[in-house]
Amino acid sequence: MDHYRRRRHIKITDMQHEIKNKENKVWFIAYSEDLSVFHYGEIQQFGVMRTGQPVLEQFETEQEWAEAIIQLKGQEFYDTVVKGQEEIIE
Repeated sequence: MDHYRRRRHIKITDMQHEIKNKENKVWFIAYSEDLSVFHYGEIQQFGVMRTGQPVLEQFETEQEWAEAIIQLKGQEFYDTVVKGQEEIIE
């Protein structure tokens, strides 16, 4: 099954992108074209997230989000930075 079919890739030419989450929790990745700037996280129900990055992707499941991060930045980044950060928060 192709996981990325359900990915919502939002690429807008203006400088401000926004996700207004009215339903269940969603996950996002916002980044520059060359990946030198890379932001990621989750947005709770009724939350809003704004970014000036040129690429903003929204995911309905944490699994899709994790797979996209691994595809863009690699397994080591995901394991050490993303998962490592979650362990600190918990």
